[in-house]
Amino acid sequence: MSTLPIPRRSRHGFTLIELLVVIAIIAVLIALLLPAVQSAREAARRAQCVNNLKQLALAAANYESTNQCFPQGSKFQNYIGGFSWVDASIFVQMSQYIEQGNAYNCWNQSLGTYQGVNLTMDAIGISSLWCPSDGTTGTKTNLGSSYFDGPMPQINGFNVFYTNYAAMAGFWNSWPTNGLSSIQQMIPFSKGIFYTGSATPIAAITDGTSNTFLIAETAHGMIAPADRLWWHHWFAGDHGDTEIDTMYPPNAQKKFQEPYSGLYYSCTGGVGIFFGSATSFHPGGVNISFADGSVRFIKDSIQSWQIVPGTWVPAGVTAPQAADGTCIWQMAPGTQLGVYQALSTRAGGEVLSSDQY
Repeated sequence: MSTLPIPRRSRHGFTLIELLVVIAIIAVLIALLLPAVQSAREAARRAQCVNNLKQLALAAANYESTNQCFPQGSKFQNYIGGFSWVDASIFVQMSQYIEQGNAYNCWNQSLGTYQGVNLTMDAIGISSLWCPSDGTTGTKTNLGSSYFDGPMPQINGFNVFYTNYAAMAGFWNSWPTNGLSSIQQMIPFSKGIFYTGSATPIAAITDGTSNTFLIAETAHGMIAPADRLWWHHWFAGDHGDTEIDTMYPPNAQKKFQEPYSGLYYSCTGGVGIFFGSATSFHPGGVNISFADGSVRFIKDSIQSWQIVPGTWVPAGVTAPQAADGTCIWQMAPGTQLGVYQALSTRAGGEVLSSDQY
């Protein structure tokens, strides 16, 4: 008995051309969707950064309510044979108000933040001080024994964390070099809410709390790795750590080629332009909190005063050096502030409207 053959279904596969077309379509879709995904992620990171600044502004307001003044821009101390040092940052001073009581309890106020038991505090990481767009501040870093010089004691390495936020000190930052006498010289020229030894009550912000900068962003990860360990220590009140100014516009590194030749701010400008300014990884500007607790995105294009090419200082601004070496920034009569600089003064009397920034 013969059997009939069983018919088989024909199998159809993809041709090479069809596969290539599908791959091309997928590639196009990825190319279209990836920017949208990245934009959504950056929007989320920026929102978290705004929230961090709101929390810090609220902590500063609670500190002011309790102590009748905002924390010192840098808590000044004399120690180690009379050597003058600007010391604890605003974040150390108000650590209790950002749910960091453990850090506050580690702080020995009779010592400098780079001394003794305070090294334990230096190694505490505080996530509310880290912008999620910058992946470098949340990494514990060991500073070698060569970190200090002069009369500071040599330390065989200790760990630190960094910050992406800093107190706004007005449109310049005068640097004390000779203890309390330097600070007393500087006070009349200190225009922001924060400065070394400051004790600013909210009533002293006569420009209005909604028109006065409080705390701004600093992009730690933009600093070259070889220089990065020196800057933005969360616990130190130094200029370039947790104090910055508005002498240069936001993200100044995009507008000027900094004549960087050292690690400290000089009386003639130039050195430290990048480190002492507001910077950010967010495209187009920086987030800054105001004294009323609000946070606004300040665009890189905000009107700023003119920087004289070659001198790296604003037109009409000088910094004669006192006999003790203190830099006292001064402004000639008639010098015009930019909108950006005017927003950083606590009592400059400038008239500003929100459509200017």
